[in-house]
Amino acid sequence: EAGASPPNRILKARTPGSTSAKALSGTKAVQMTYAANAASEVRKLSVNSAGQLILSGGYYGTGTLHKVTTTDEDNSVSIVWTDVLGRTVLSRQTNGSTNMDTYYVYDDAGHLCWVVTPEGAAAFGASSFWSLSGTTDVNISNAAKFCYIYTWDGHGRQLSRKIPGKAVEYFVYD
Repeated sequence: EAGASPPNRILKARTPGSTSAKALSGTKAVQMTYAANAASEVRKLSVNSAGQLILSGGYYGTGTLHKVTTTDEDNSVSIVWTDVLGRTVLSRQTNGSTNMDTYYVYDDAGHLCWVVTPEGAAAFGASSFWSLSGTTDVNISNAAKFCYIYTWDGHGRQLSRKIPGKAVEYFVYD
């Protein structure tokens, strides 16, 4: 089922097959709602020139992100916020009353540099940045344990990637 407005956005979807056909008269459908973000709803994370994750960016302003809320057939809710360029900034899965947030952080060139897992988002504290370099402290530990970290060169080629629980992988181009 699509909306009546010009974007013609999908409002309800059902899976094909006889079980879905039986549910047509019921409420078993994936439902989507569209909105904009509210104040203090999504943390604004950024990456500095050294590749560090900056946590002290405050929040995105009201109405600066697109918000799509999807409720599946089992009433599980997922919410995705995207910026004006269509890049996912935050993906939230809800498990009852618990939010599991995954943040996506891009550099000035638009490359995905950090993916902060729900465990990492839960560990956000008073720190202003996370990094993989420097002295050993909780911020480095959190970055290594809970984040996917990517670096890029000026030509848009991936130079390295760090996956949680694994050493940094480096890429060489000739």
